[in-house]
Amino acid sequence: MELLPQALVNLGESLRAQGRLREAVASFQRATELAPHYADAWRALADARSVQKNFQLASQAYVKALELRRDDPASLCGLGRAYEKLDRFDEALGCYRTALAICPLRAEIHFNLGAVAHRAGRLDDAIAAYRQAVALKPDYANAHVQLAAVLGDLDRVDEALEHSAHALRLLPNQAAAQNNHGTLLQERGDIAGAMTHYRRAIEIAPLDPEAHINYATTLLLCGNFAHGWPQYEWRWQARGVTYHPHRRLPLRIWDGTPLAARTLLVHGEQGVGDEIMFASCIADLLERGERCVIDCDVRLAPLFARSFPGAVVSGTRGESDLSDLAARWRPDVQIPAGTLPRYLRLHLAGFPRRPSYLVPDPQLVRVWSERYRRLGRGLVVGISWRGGGNAAEHRRRSTRLEQWRNLFAVPAVHFVNLQYGDCANEVAAVHDSYGVTIHTWPDVNPLQNLDGFAAQVAALDLVISVTNATVHMAGGVGIPTWVLLNPISSWRWLLDREDSPWYPSVRLFRQSQLRHWDDVFARVARELGVAAAARSVQCHRRRDAILCEQAP
Repeated sequence: MELLPQALVNLGESLRAQGRLREAVASFQRATELAPHYADAWRALADARSVQKNFQLASQAYVKALELRRDDPASLCGLGRAYEKLDRFDEALGCYRTALAICPLRAEIHFNLGAVAHRAGRLDDAIAAYRQAVALKPDYANAHVQLAAVLGDLDRVDEALEHSAHALRLLPNQAAAQNNHGTLLQERGDIAGAMTHYRRAIEIAPLDPEAHINYATTLLLCGNFAHGWPQYEWRWQARGVTYHPHRRLPLRIWDGTPLAARTLLVHGEQGVGDEIMFASCIADLLERGERCVIDCDVRLAPLFARSFPGAVVSGTRGESDLSDLAARWRPDVQIPAGTLPRYLRLHLAGFPRRPSYLVPDPQLVRVWSERYRRLGRGLVVGISWRGGGNAAEHRRRSTRLEQWRNLFAVPAVHFVNLQYGDCANEVAAVHDSYGVTIHTWPDVNPLQNLDGFAAQVAALDLVISVTNATVHMAGGVGIPTWVLLNPISSWRWLLDREDSPWYPSVRLFRQSQLRHWDDVFARVARELGVAAAARSVQCHRRRDAILCEQAP
């Protein structure tokens, strides 16, 4: 005799409570088969599918439950969570809003709505939802934490700190609350206070990587390399890391000791800019006579092969298994590129002052030099005005071309477009507004043809850019580069410096106040005027010298 559907649901709930998810799902599934119009069975099945992280099947079951019972807030919220996990943000927001129409006083639903809006980049909606959550439930600690995070993303740091401090009073022993408060203090420039909260977070949750990573990068920001680099290894435990650092190879990690004729496999990590920056350490290894095999982004392979002729260079994709590479070249030990500084950059004195270490294609450099010569006399300056991987970083790092207007007014300067991505409308607007041409050549794509991009950059007189991969390329090839920075920027640029130990050709221009670019552009415009005038004097002297040589 078959069990009744209600009994099957009860059995499934008991199995789920015991962690026997597969059996629970089977029980719920059987209940839906026996009673297709039983809404509770569909919701129970959907909940179990969500616990299994099978959000596609979970969403289908929630939809079925809602067809049978439209006003069920639990199913609406479950479907909202499933859609969020599937990055279907508009549908997730719709589910939560429908649930709130039924239960407007449920703080948790407002919180969930805020979380989806935050992920979708709708920060004003996220703030409104989180504010409603804390209005309904003033001691809702996680809502205060997340509201602080959104306000921090918008650089409303003082407001964010108020909510973060409230969360800390409610949850003094929560590592995430300590860590988040530290990041806000760091944005406000309180480095010592930030470090205190990072250390407290680590005490509370020694195995939580987020505080370790923040602590590491803050140590590096302060130039404390000896302690910062070991902590930086926690990056491999962070959320969002898409591939294992050892790339599935049974090779020992190099510990910095002499290789003694062994072969070291260095594999790239993170973005193109980081690969270029960490590649400066490869030059050290080769100067010491070490044998190296370099795995890098396939787009960098031609440039790295020319720049490091003493090494074997292979271009792969970041998530690729390196077993074929290892079988061919038989390395003895391996290391992720970002771990090399742990042994080669222990203090500032460990940064060699080599003017460049990347070698662009000389024939392509000549092609670009000829193109620039045809622009006429004057300084040829490459510019890039946007950067940042996530939305918050993009807002902090990026500028608008109208903010460059004082630079565009400097005479005897030709501007060259180095910005990656679609920017045709912005370039056209500059021409319409200021009568200035930002020269663009469609035959080079800095997102795809990095070898051609290196040559384009190497033929310039100067690069001016916000912090992005263009800066690393320009520094690597040794071109004078002016970088536009926030007051507290990435750890790569350290604190209160106008130069970079990574790139001797780089000069740093920092904001005096977060998100206020006017003072930066005023200084850069003055310096650009001086540089353009100096170039003009050089040209006149060269012309006079030629005329003197030609005189009878």
